[in-house]
This record gives sequence, structure tokens and C-alpha cells, in this order.
Amino acid sequence: MVKKLLVDLYHHTSSIIAFDILRREDYYELVSVDYNAVLTIYSSRQAQVRTVRLLDTPGTPQEVLKHRYIFDMGYPYYVKLFRDMVAVTSDLGLLIFRI
Repeated sequence: MVKKLLVDLYHHTSSIIAFDILRREDYYELVSVDYNAVLTIYSSRQAQVRTVRLLDTPGTPQEVLKHRYIFDMGYPYYVKLFRDMVAVTSDLGLLIFRI
């Protein structure tokens, strides 16, 4: 019997802006970023793996931090996770964070 894992994406603090799905050797990871710049990583092995508030990551420039919201135009955004780096497009342009 195959065990199915249900993941609830509604726990985000606000609307989900973008997704990325990564295929690993024998499982999948789903990455989402919400309106408040909270990145959440889910895994097909377990529900929520990690949550990171992107604006709280070390080295975030003051130009980015002075904006209360970086995703407020209402159009689709892009997110891509690669190892410990995440790239997102925003109203300020392309932002890359080390998580």
C-alpha cells in the first residue's frame, strides 16, 4: 500500500506568489514564496521541511529592506531554488538570497 502525504499550502501568512518543484532522486520538493517574502519548502517525504523569511536573511541590502512589501504588483513571480540559493523576481527586480 502506498502512503500518500497531504500538504496544506494554506498555512502561509498571505497569498502564495510563486512555486518551484524540484525532483530529487526518490522524492520531490515544492518551494513556495508568499506575499510577505516567506519561503517554504515542502517534501514528498514530510510535510513542511523549512520556512525562511527572505528579508531576514544575512546580507539583505538596505535598499530591499526599506520596502515593506516586495511583491505587491499582483502579477506572477518566479522562484528558483538551487542548493542554498533562491532567486525570486519582484517589483524591485531579480533578488537572490542565500538561505
